[in-house]
Amino acid sequence: MKKPEEIAREQIDQKLKLAGWEIQTKENFNRLASQGVAYCEFCTSDKKFADYVLYVEGKIIGIIEAKKSGYLLSGVFAQSSHYANFIPKGAPIFQNAPAFIYESNGEEIYFCDLREQDYRSRILSYFHTPSSLLNLIKSDPLRNFLKNIPLLEKNNLRECQYHAIKNLESSLAENHNRSLLQMATGSGKTYTACNISYRLLKYARAKRILFLVDRKDLGSQTLSEYENFKISNRSFSELYIINHITQNTIPEDSQIVIMTIQRLYSILTNTPLTEEDEELESSQTLQNVISKIPYNQSIPFDFFDFIIVDECHRSIYGNWRAILDYFDSFIIGLTATPSKLTFGFFQSNLIYSYTYEQSVLDGVNVDFWAWRIETNITQNGSVIPPKSLIIKRDKRDRKIIYEELDEELAYSNKDLDTKVLNRSQIRTILTEYKKLIYSQLFSERKSEDESKNLAYIPKTLIFAKDDHHAEEITLIAREVFGKGNTFAQKITHTNKNSKEAIRDFRTNPNFRIAITVDMIATGTDIKPLEVLIFMRNVKSSGYFEQMKGRGCRSIDDQALREVTPNAKSKNKFYIIDCIGVLDSAKILSTPIIKGDRAQTPTLKKAIEDIAKGIITPQNTSLLASKISRIAQKIDKKDEAYLQKLLEETFIPPIQTPLQGNFGENKEEYDFIPSNSLLSLSKQLYTLSNILEEDITLHPSTPTPLTQEEQKEQLANFITAPFNHASFRNSLINIAKILYIYIDELNTDEVTLSQPIESTNQIEDFERFIIEHKDSILALSILYDKKKIHITQNALEELKQKLQESQIDIAKLWKSYAKKQNKQSAYKNLTDLISLVRLGYQQIKELHSFAENANKLYELYLGRLINKGIHLTKEQRNLFDTIKECIITEGYFSQKDFGEYFADEGGIAYANRVLGDSFKLEVCLEELYEALVG
Repeated sequence: MKKPEEIAREQIDQKLKLAGWEIQTKENFNRLASQGVAYCEFCTSDKKFADYVLYVEGKIIGIIEAKKSGYLLSGVFAQSSHYANFIPKGAPIFQNAPAFIYESNGEEIYFCDLREQDYRSRILSYFHTPSSLLNLIKSDPLRNFLKNIPLLEKNNLRECQYHAIKNLESSLAENHNRSLLQMATGSGKTYTACNISYRLLKYARAKRILFLVDRKDLGSQTLSEYENFKISNRSFSELYIINHITQNTIPEDSQIVIMTIQRLYSILTNTPLTEEDEELESSQTLQNVISKIPYNQSIPFDFFDFIIVDECHRSIYGNWRAILDYFDSFIIGLTATPSKLTFGFFQSNLIYSYTYEQSVLDGVNVDFWAWRIETNITQNGSVIPPKSLIIKRDKRDRKIIYEELDEELAYSNKDLDTKVLNRSQIRTILTEYKKLIYSQLFSERKSEDESKNLAYIPKTLIFAKDDHHAEEITLIAREVFGKGNTFAQKITHTNKNSKEAIRDFRTNPNFRIAITVDMIATGTDIKPLEVLIFMRNVKSSGYFEQMKGRGCRSIDDQALREVTPNAKSKNKFYIIDCIGVLDSAKILSTPIIKGDRAQTPTLKKAIEDIAKGIITPQNTSLLASKISRIAQKIDKKDEAYLQKLLEETFIPPIQTPLQGNFGENKEEYDFIPSNSLLSLSKQLYTLSNILEEDITLHPSTPTPLTQEEQKEQLANFITAPFNHASFRNSLINIAKILYIYIDELNTDEVTLSQPIESTNQIEDFERFIIEHKDSILALSILYDKKKIHITQNALEELKQKLQESQIDIAKLWKSYAKKQNKQSAYKNLTDLISLVRLGYQQIKELHSFAENANKLYELYLGRLINKGIHLTKEQRNLFDTIKECIITEGYFSQKDFGEYFADEGGIAYANRVLGDSFKLEVCLEELYEALVG
């Protein structure tokens, strides 16, 4: 048996050879035998031996300290760097001492560049090539340039973009190899990335940056952003070489490389990639976890200095993580909706967060209003009576079959559009939406010409459950609105021209309704979009936020009118909830991890593994669960067919049946051939327990078999049906629900159509302010109208108490605004005064405190004029400053003069300016009383 030291040396030698190093010993040493030579057991000047000394073009450039397999490397640097300091005098060497230090146990490789400021070891997947080290030694380290990037100037950047870039450069300067940017949809993530790329190429002298997307059409969208990005009136593509990779080669002169992660995987592993795979999101194109990327000489691990990962909330860190781990690159993540998994991958280094709520307040995005449409069948399902002649459609070829029901077919709302499709339900929802457009949602756009109204309804995106559901919605939408093919179109992954359709939806005034499943759910920028209709539920909170983000993007008024001629501006968008998506509990988007998998295998994969003889506690338990669910939902004909196949796969009972008594729990179980899906499910579950818990079996009759042989025999017996392709394929096909019934007998009707108001927030708030009117100072002042000033501290206390009671002030404001049909948002701390007064019913309408205070201020100035008092310019400036302070903080005291007018002389300045016309105390009290009351 090989020793751990020998195993490690063999692995190190293998990885050095992969990188192009020739390994030599003292006996055959020739430092010029190759561009890169790794000399084993090099004797240092203090008579110690370095495991490997690296020569490039005959000169020493680096050291490798080898440790045994499994050795922890973080404490080895002192030893390896010691060798670097004791290279014999006169030895040919780059820059007087080896610059590059490695430690390795065969599996792991630590690397350090001693020329870096605050140098720090980092983990590599492989060793550098000799030419890579030669290029590195000829220039200053990248990490040193990152510490000296010139200060960013704001210029035309949005505030959020400016802070995102500034914080990222600080993170990179501190040598954080992973940095996460959370930026709301519509805030310009890609534009920010263009700015980042330019500054890294120019000031950090980056050689190559990868912009990674997970869908092909997003790559094209990103390419356009880079090409349109201007630097001093020159386009990015004039200054730097940009390549959108759609084939399996990357030009070496590329400086910006845009591609899907699927394409990158295909290039690295030389795996074929279909065009369809690249059109799908990465989470849909790979079932198995990639364990490790093999070394690729054409794309070495140091090929990219930076990797920008777009939409980095997705499953890229599960199945595809090994691709990112292959590269020695700084990784920058961009997302609007990070999940727990995202934070974990980026080592919780969230360098900047710009939320959707902040983007609405800043006018970057528009807020959403919600409307609920409920129908009888959507809520309750329906029943098709026996003897009814019903249409049954094959989902594979859309073939129609007419079938007479032997018994009634009852379906619930959960079966809708998967097991049973009711066209009346779809028609009822779309008809109600058609009525709402100009009566409730966009009444200001209604004209006398009905044909124009229908021609230019707001751009609308409908989310369907699957491709077949989307097909039905498309056909019925054209019928309901009385329009043609251009008016309503399906955009799903089955569309070969989906890219052109998305572009057309964005710009064509005649294309008004798009129906999709997932294709436009994330990443796609369609600014004129004003209505999202949910006819499918979404349980992932991150995914729902991404879908919601399709409608939030702001757009210039003129640009909107070019595609929606009857619109004046886009100041909101609507979510039409037809399924309860706003009510359903959301979960974080995190993968289910079993063993070394980052997502639960599909039924097909689980069955194929069993057929291959991969019978483990995990996959037998998983298959038991999946088959149990199938057994509960299939119809009697399919059940009978599968039972017949199970009987055909019959094998004799096992030689020594385990009956009655086995294991610690003394469970009783007869292992006989399964004759139903439920019995098969139960046997698989029992098998998973036996395999996992190491149960001792007690057969009813003596047997010469060992325990392991008995378990193997039992496993083969229970899983025997999966050895037959007919059973495997039938089970997989039936599980897909290949047929869907079309209910044309039951008509639907609207049971509810109304705006969704967050009344709970209002009710909670109004209950809170009554309960605490005596215990919280700000509430006490406003409730009793006490002659005590509301200070910033009092408002801060109220804000904290509200937050502790789970009352979200921004959402509360929005709830009141929607209730009163107003366009308004919570901005300043003093807006709490308006909320409390509204809650106490002291005022009837919601206005921001600033808006109200400015009006009252003008009235106050008018009263002064009526008294014959005309303010001087200095007095007016003084009063304006006091007014602004009251608007933001609630009160202005005499001591505040020392802060706001420190340069002018504080209170002395105020007294001089006011002169004999005003007494300071009286002036402050009058202003407070006038604005706050």
